[in-house]
Amino acid sequence: MKKFIFSETVVTIFFLSLIAGLTYLPLIGQLGFYRDDWHVIWAGTTRGWQAIIDLHVIDRPFMGLVYGLTYLLLGNNPLAWQLYIFTLRLGSALAFLWLLRLLLPGQRLATALSAMLFLVYPGFLQMPTASAYQCHFSGFLSGILSLIFTILAARCESLRKRILFTIVSIFFAMVCFLMMEYMVGLEGVRLLLLLYLFYGRENTPPKPNIPQVLKKWLPNLIALIGFLFWRVFIFKSARSVTDIGALSREYLSQPGFMILRLAAETLKSFVDTIFLAWGVPLYNTTVTARYTDLLLSLCLALIGILGLSAYLQWWHKSSQASNEESLPSTKALVYLGGLATLSAILPVVLSNRQVQFENTFDRYTLPATIGAALFWMGLIFKTLKPKARNILLGGLLAAAIMTHINNTAYFRDLWTYQKQLWWQLVWRAPTLKQNTALLAMLPPGYRLGESYEIWAPANLIFYPRETSPQVAGEILNQKTLFEMKRQENLGRSVRRIEYILDYKNSLLVSIPQPGSCLHVIDGEWLELSADEDALVRLVAPLSQISMIETDQSQKTPPEIIFGQEPEHNWCYYYQKASLARQKEDWQEAVRLADEVLRAGLQPQDTSEWMPFFVAYARAQRFDDANVLASWLRDDQNFRHAYCEQFIWMRHSQKRIEYIISNLCPELLE
Repeated sequence: MKKFIFSETVVTIFFLSLIAGLTYLPLIGQLGFYRDDWHVIWAGTTRGWQAIIDLHVIDRPFMGLVYGLTYLLLGNNPLAWQLYIFTLRLGSALAFLWLLRLLLPGQRLATALSAMLFLVYPGFLQMPTASAYQCHFSGFLSGILSLIFTILAARCESLRKRILFTIVSIFFAMVCFLMMEYMVGLEGVRLLLLLYLFYGRENTPPKPNIPQVLKKWLPNLIALIGFLFWRVFIFKSARSVTDIGALSREYLSQPGFMILRLAAETLKSFVDTIFLAWGVPLYNTTVTARYTDLLLSLCLALIGILGLSAYLQWWHKSSQASNEESLPSTKALVYLGGLATLSAILPVVLSNRQVQFENTFDRYTLPATIGAALFWMGLIFKTLKPKARNILLGGLLAAAIMTHINNTAYFRDLWTYQKQLWWQLVWRAPTLKQNTALLAMLPPGYRLGESYEIWAPANLIFYPRETSPQVAGEILNQKTLFEMKRQENLGRSVRRIEYILDYKNSLLVSIPQPGSCLHVIDGEWLELSADEDALVRLVAPLSQISMIETDQSQKTPPEIIFGQEPEHNWCYYYQKASLARQKEDWQEAVRLADEVLRAGLQPQDTSEWMPFFVAYARAQRFDDANVLASWLRDDQNFRHAYCEQFIWMRHSQKRIEYIISNLCPELLE
């Protein structure tokens, strides 16, 4: 038993699991749902898991089936999704280790270290979007398993086993390609691995000729051709990004430009995937990180280096070190890794996409991680002595851990702002009227990117029993700005989910800056924060606060998704005072104001004193109102923007006189 526990395989698996835990688990309990997660969560909750299949029938029907079955097991628990994708990532690394050891059976240390780089590869940062991106990892893991069974078949002397392994290999390949068609580049990786197996290593058995190698690849090639024929000529995608017919027309309309683009973007994506992935994401994730998160990531990186050092010391003290052969044909490994990277990214570039370390375009590095890890293994073991090699490996490991920890911290904060948005909205708005067009703006750096990030959670909260969206949602950007200014009425369809977006029913909400509460904009009485975004200022007069139904009971967001109700701090009282003000329940608003002052609560955003100031004024408690007015006047940017509206806005004379005498004395001159 002791011999098994301390065997090289078990120790290596433990080491990789430790590195995975350091890299991906520290903040996992603070993550939630993001981006493409939302429309799936809404459909699964309101229509059942079968609806998830229907969402994806337009572009990836098999993925929809797997996604729906996974949702059936994991439901709406964000932690379950996070743990599931963590398991898939660790499982992919262990499968990659298996693949390498089939290729290089005498190189257990080199393959273990290469699997470590594969595991922490920092060029792919979408893991926190666990619900959506578990599909990518499911497909990727299937692709690696397919490669493994191809190598097993190629090395097998038994015809029966060779046939069985080939069938299993084809099965996993089809799962991979049906999940994510952009991973078809792994088929080129398969051919490269077969060529390396028989031609790239020293002291190999008698070498077959090229036709014999191609014969071993032929069953998988035939399966790929069958998949491509179905995908190109039979299946019709309803999404432009996966519509091969539309892509073909683009190539035919401007062939010269598209060929030039293909060459340039392939080279750029190659460099990004292999080299820049270890630096650019590190900079992007740390440049605006909190000091506490930087310190945490640095500490975990140091622990990771200590773990690597302990593993290397154990290795050199064990009997494994004496049995380790020198890495054969390291130059061939560099070529293999480079060509495998090109093969994996070429379908992406052909489809008019490219690797980018922003938004979600880094997802295209995922299948190329195999090539990148092989490239670095060959490069490091070819050019560096053991001491320098270990230092470089430690540096790459530290950079990757810091990148992932700070990336996870960003998603943690994004989830915090999303929860603030929805919990504060239910405090402020007992319910939203049907056909409300809700536009939401989060703080800079944390802006939402798609409409379903708004309408899906809004309908889960306000209309949880409805199977079609009753509240529309939209992000505010350059395009939607003009749609809102024109007060358009538009039909929307997201993966066959249809709803009407009527900008005449717009309700605009915003969290202007970190530390601000959610501001529900009243277009007839503008009280915009000094930190408010310019886009919000442009359309704020169009926000219809009447879309809030004030006479309903407060809704409760589903706890399994949004967590427990937050502490009743300043923002709770601000939202409740704003609601009381809208209802003209001045007694309740004054009670809240008194409670806030007794508790010593204060906002970080001065404009948030306004509902309390107005409440005191309406209750004719002018001394208390004047105190709050003095604090409001101290924020000159807020005061000037606030007072400007009275040049063109029409309100009751009594209201104007009081505001002029307290906040806008220059208008009396």
